[in-house]
Amino acid sequence: MVRKDLVERKGRLNFDDEKVSDYQYWDQLGDEAKFSAAWELVVQAYEVKGLNTDELRFQRSIEKLSRFPG
Repeated sequence: MVRKDLVERKGRLNFDDEKVSDYQYWDQLGDEAKFSAAWELVVQAYEVKGLNTDELRFQRSIEKLSRFPG
């Protein structure tokens, strides 16, 4: 089985090399995967702080409620 997300480099690694490989990894994932990973971090941060994750939903309010005739 060949891994497509593996980047091979030869030589000494420094901090900048690690950043470059991180950027390459996230670049090849695409926008949907980036958004999903970011959302997971938001949910985890709420859980760590002991906050209710239900607060992360869209806020909805009703201005007027009426019945349609029929």
